[in-house]
Amino acid sequence: NGSITEFTHGQLGKLKQDPAPLPNIELFDDGARGVFSCPYGLQFDKGGNLWVSNRFVPNIISFSPDQLTQSVIVLPNTVLNSFEFVGPEDLLFDKEGALWIADAALGSVFAYQSSTLAAALGKDNNLDPDIIINPAALDSAAALAFDRSGNLWVANCGNTSFVAMFNAADIKVSGAPTPAITLTPTIVNTPGGMTHSLDCPEGLAFDGGGNLWVANGISDTVGSLAKFSKSQLTSSGSPPPAVFLDADANGVNLFQPVLINFGSP
Repeated sequence: NGSITEFTHGQLGKLKQDPAPLPNIELFDDGARGVFSCPYGLQFDKGGNLWVSNRFVPNIISFSPDQLTQSVIVLPNTVLNSFEFVGPEDLLFDKEGALWIADAALGSVFAYQSSTLAAALGKDNNLDPDIIINPAALDSAAALAFDRSGNLWVANCGNTSFVAMFNAADIKVSGAPTPAITLTPTIVNTPGGMTHSLDCPEGLAFDGGGNLWVANGISDTVGSLAKFSKSQLTSSGSPPPAVFLDADANGVNLFQPVLINFGSP
């Protein structure tokens, strides 16, 4: 089933002293998957509503700010159902407030415009996405990231591992655009031998300098984090990571990392 937990900023600042704090708030399932069924992606909108992707239902749900104040079993304030969904994972809002969804069971990326979300709030909706992107290049869209120019980067963790960038102009309407840039794996030397720079990438995030970080779910058996500098993101190829953080043999430091994000300082 699943649950969602919140830890305070203060708790996160004291993880060295208390590495296993109790959640400040926890939202529970009702025991019958009526709320959560493998909750995966999480994103807040500008109004403070928390949006969640349920991989196994599959659907998208949200909770209002008033519902996020105490640990309870609480039904979602909003539900988005669509036959387009098969295995939604990552969620991401763009600058205009549209909600983008990566479906890892498909090579598809979906988007609901901000006006559509506003009309859907507080309801149980059967509502297909406003934008459906089905590029031939993708077979398992696992994670999303927007760069400063509004271009969409998508991690593919399927038959092949790569990261694809789609120009902002090519994703304004439904279609099957061709990636403008594709990053493919190269061999990286590690203390334990060798591994791939991209191996089932399942997390993407840009840092403040415009560098792209990738979470590899399988690389070197139990995972890795790879950083590609801004200068390496201008054309297709197999660039060596500027930084490569490898899991140790037992996965104590990293174990199948997936969605990643840079918080506020």
